[in-house]
Amino acid sequence: MNTKTILLKLICFSILPILALLIVNFLIKRHFNKKFNLNKRKTINRKSFIDGNTRYNKKKFNRNKYRLKNLNRKKIKNLDSK
Repeated sequence: MNTKTILLKLICFSILPILALLIVNFLIKRHFNKKFNLNKRKTINRKSFIDGNTRYNKKKFNRNKYRLKNLNRKKIKNLDSK
């Protein structure tokens, strides 16, 4: 066999498939990384929205607790108004 045919077979059957697999692997990782980052952003935004709401929910909870303890007071009616 010629050295040229040996080199040609080596390139075609060992080096090119490895390069193709590496390229495909890189593209797949890149694609899923973008999706993961988008999902991560959504969860961060949702978390900050929930954290922003906890202050309001705590206030409301404290008002309800106050209302339950002191049912006969007149000032309680105005607590929910802003």
